[in-house]
Amino acid sequence: MVILRLGRRGRLRAYSVDERGMVRIPVVVEGSFGSGNYLGLVDTGSTYVILPERDCVNLGLVRDEKRRKVLILTVKGEAVADLYSALSIGVVGTDFSVKNVEVLAKTVHGMPCILGMSFLRHFDWSFSKEKQEFTIF
Repeated sequence: MVILRLGRRGRLRAYSVDERGMVRIPVVVEGSFGSGNYLGLVDTGSTYVILPERDCVNLGLVRDEKRRKVLILTVKGEAVADLYSALSIGVVGTDFSVKNVEVLAKTVHGMPCILGMSFLRHFDWSFSKEKQEFTIF
């Protein structure tokens, strides 16, 4: 279960951890051409939020001209991907939102949105395996 605690940034929200121990949180990603709703997979081991390449372009995310290509390590080895910036990413139904979030453009089959540390580092959070809870506040 994910608990978004009542506090300085948002209202209480709870989400179930799935049978594989994965936490998914509904988020809105905003770009200069519009916004998209995603069920973001929480991945504290990922440096960046990850979205498919076409979504980064279609939403109008801004490409990072200084670090256009980023080398990443995956379970399948090394890969290179473009780095973008979203105007904001926010958790649906809460005040949890971050502006100018780094987003990596990479299609990961079966995972349309991965919430990495470029988003999560802006919050205090914890995971309790025993309670099956991810708490963000």
